[in-house]
Amino acid sequence: MRDSLTNGFALFANLGIGVAWGPVQLMSLELYPTVVRSIGYGFLNTFARIGAVIGPQLAYLDTRIPGVMYFVCCGVCVCCIIASLLLPESRGADLDDKITHKK
Repeated sequence: MRDSLTNGFALFANLGIGVAWGPVQLMSLELYPTVVRSIGYGFLNTFARIGAVIGPQLAYLDTRIPGVMYFVCCGVCVCCIIASLLLPESRGADLDDKITHKK
């Protein structure tokens, strides 16, 4: 029973990460002007790699404190969802080609 529950939580965490990462990455890139979009994409990927380095440490910590890995993944997903809700709407808006000051 415990193994099935662990597998279920693992699949749910993986689903949450996949669902949360795509919109945050896409919507964040749309907010950048064209000239800095590649810098923004690199910045997002850098944080993704930092998460990939921290991931095995969470697996080790999960052996010391059972279930902590799922709570951390859930917390990160909830933060991503809240952050994506705070991004401004860009539907129908023209993407900036250069950096300008908006007043």
